This record gives sequence, structure tokens and C-alpha cells, in this order.
Amino acid sequence: MEEQIYSVRVIHGKGKGILKKRVQELLKKNPMVLSFKDAPYDAGGWGATLVELK
Repeated sequence: MEEQIYSVRVIHGKGKGILKKRVQELLKKNPMVLSFKDAPYDAGGWGATLVELK
């Protein structure tokens, strides 16, 4: 049985936001990405990005 993954959490850390910005720039260009948003507080807050895949 083949299982598919449709959501991932990218942990980029908080810092100055430079890595977060770069990660989100790449996500915007990726045709496999349906949407993305900051993770909720208990899942990393703005130090992580939740990604929904097509």
C-alpha cells in the first residue's frame, strides 16, 4: 500500500527571519505547494512553516 504525504512542517528557527523568508520564497515557486502558513505556537510558532502539498 502506497501512502502519500500532504502536509509538512519546515523548521527554520526564529532568528532574524532571513531563513524563513528564503524558505517561503522557494515555497511560492514550487508547483507542488498548495499553501503555507506560520505554525501555531505549540508547533513552533513563527519559527516553523506549515506546508500543504497538492
